[in-house]
Amino acid sequence: MATLATNLIHFEGALIAESEARISPFSPAMAHGPVAYETLRGYWSNARSNLFLFRLHDHLTRLTASMKILRFGELFSRESISRWIQEVVRANHYAEDIHIRISAYPLDRNGPGRSPERSGLVIRAEPRPERPPDVAHCQVSSWIRRGGDNHPARVKAVSSRMFSRAALAQAAMDGYTDLMMQDECGKILEATTSNVFIVRHGILATPRATDQILEGITRATLIVVAGDLGITWVERPVDRTELYDCQEAFLCSTGLEIVPIASVDRLAVGDGAAGPITEALQRQYHSVVRGAAPLHEVWLTAIY
Repeated sequence: MATLATNLIHFEGALIAESEARISPFSPAMAHGPVAYETLRGYWSNARSNLFLFRLHDHLTRLTASMKILRFGELFSRESISRWIQEVVRANHYAEDIHIRISAYPLDRNGPGRSPERSGLVIRAEPRPERPPDVAHCQVSSWIRRGGDNHPARVKAVSSRMFSRAALAQAAMDGYTDLMMQDECGKILEATTSNVFIVRHGILATPRATDQILEGITRATLIVVAGDLGITWVERPVDRTELYDCQEAFLCSTGLEIVPIASVDRLAVGDGAAGPITEALQRQYHSVVRGAAPLHEVWLTAIY
């Protein structure tokens, strides 16, 4: 556990107490919202007495891409951000599962539509205990996500993800735990903050990376893990009605990991619990992230 009275964070080039971090309410980040961010997880392994950051390089590659697409003038190197993340984790002496958030934002007041020349960066880590078993009850949203010309789902930015907050609020008011987004053709894209998989006729299916979804790193991991386990999988368009007629379905993301979908629009998915393919993927995923699957050791960054 962290032994310090206050959490230490990386803030614009320095390691400081979280309580000392200050961003002006008149900063470009607050005024215009071009904040690129990433989240990743660290997993403690009792067997190896070490903390492993999972797919650090891939998360930083995606962060850099988001900053580039948002026209940030200053892009931090992946090596620098990696070093700063590890400094934060070690400074807090974490020896448990953790969650890390990295936020990059413009420092220049040069107005909307212009490329900010200088960037600020905040890195925060906090304990994230292992989630108890849970299931999701989803609703298909009445909101439509149209093409990438007005909603670049590949960019992970606070401003472009604000729509998810409104969608999730709708789901909560209607008595659901999450919401399925669909495109103008009625194809399922993703949930508010996670990717979706279904199992029909024994085949694992997920929407294509080109179908206006975030290219989830957990999603990519599970595709590889499914191959390891001999599970047949495919990327393809997913119809709304397939959610009602599939044998299994689950959500996945860095924060959620893998959460079975028990129902969609109040129709049960399978028997309302995790199915055999979902459970197999859950078991293998947890082995991989804790360093118990040597085949994917390259995905792990050891802290100590």
